[in-house]
Amino acid sequence: MGLQERRAIQTATESWLPKRSAEIEQICGKSIPFEIDWESFDGDLKGIEWLEHNGPHQVGMALRGLCRDDIGREAVQQGLSKVILHNVAEPAAKQVSLRDGILELSGAFAQSPSGRLDHKAIQACLEESL
Repeated sequence: MGLQERRAIQTATESWLPKRSAEIEQICGKSIPFEIDWESFDGDLKGIEWLEHNGPHQVGMALRGLCRDDIGREAVQQGLSKVILHNVAEPAAKQVSLRDGILELSGAFAQSPSGRLDHKAIQACLEESL
C-alpha cells in the first residue's frame, strides 16, 4: 500500500470514522463498530477517499430510516452487532448481506454512484433480515 493510501487510512481512522461510529450509536442507542477491510483498498486511493460518503454515511442513513421508532431501534439493537466494509473492483460485484448480526457491504466505492450500495438497498436488506 502506498504512502498516500496509508495517509488516507490514518485520516479515516482518526477523523471521520470515530465521528460516524458516534453517529450510529446516537441513532441506534447502541455501539455498532465499523470494521474496514483496508487491504481490499490497496491501490485505490479514490476508494478510500470516497469511502466515508459511500459506506458509513449510507449505513447511517439506512439506520435512521429503521430506527425512527422503538420497534426498529429494538430490532437493530438485538440484531446488528458490527458493520464490515470491503472494496471490490467492479460495481457488478457490489453486495450487502446480514448474517449472525454482521452487516457486510462490498462496494466499488471509487465508482460512485454505480459502485456504492445506497441507503435504500442497505435498509431493505436489514428490514428483510432483522
